[in-house]
Amino acid sequence: YVNSGLRFRSTSDESHRVGSLRSNIRSNLNLLASSKSEQRKCGKSESFKIFHIYALRLIRFPNDNNVAVRAGLTSFIEEHGLKALHDKLAEVDPQSAARINENDPQRTIRALEVWEISGRTMTELLRKPGRTFRYPLLTFMTLPDRGYLREKIRLRFVEMLKNGFEDEVRGLMATGMLRPEMPSMRSVGYRQMWQYLSGELTREEMIFRAVTATCQLAKHQTTWCRGWKKEKNEIDPREQGISERIASAWRNAPE
Repeated sequence: YVNSGLRFRSTSDESHRVGSLRSNIRSNLNLLASSKSEQRKCGKSESFKIFHIYALRLIRFPNDNNVAVRAGLTSFIEEHGLKALHDKLAEVDPQSAARINENDPQRTIRALEVWEISGRTMTELLRKPGRTFRYPLLTFMTLPDRGYLREKIRLRFVEMLKNGFEDEVRGLMATGMLRPEMPSMRSVGYRQMWQYLSGELTREEMIFRAVTATCQLAKHQTTWCRGWKKEKNEIDPREQGISERIASAWRNAPE
């Protein structure tokens, strides 16, 4: 039910932050906790992000979406280049600069945005102890081997293509409201399809790069999951009796 904290956003909206996602989820969790129903709070793909927000560290990053600050940092890149902005980050927050790739504009801008809005560096905020998560967690993680996962990812992307993914992105491009550097169009799959429709990639290259980028994302998520230090139930999607195993854990989970 943490997924009920998600809201549909315009693809041209660059303002959505983890802070607003956190607030939406918190409201829904509190509402469900106060109800008399037997519902558990659960999630799926977005839980990767939600675990960071809630279960590991309840860190309060600035929620302010200061358009002027972000616009200023974006203009700085256009005038001086991304490396110059990353060098600026290194001056105020060397730890974040060392952690963030100098070719990553989104995270570089966000780190400086946090500093300019709050007067504190992201490193300082990350070191601040978070609050305790007050809900019980029942955690299941599917951790298949890479070969199996890559083939599943490839088949899923092929299915997306059959279901009109190309037409979807073509339609988004036709609105004239989007640019390839926007967060929505830099996401896995959309970036590669945009490049294909712009003539930068062949169809075969687009498919290969989209599948590869998705596999890289899955690898990051798997690495994070394996490092999860709290109790977790690891699941191989090919094993027998998964439903019964989950149902049993669910029935015996603490309220």
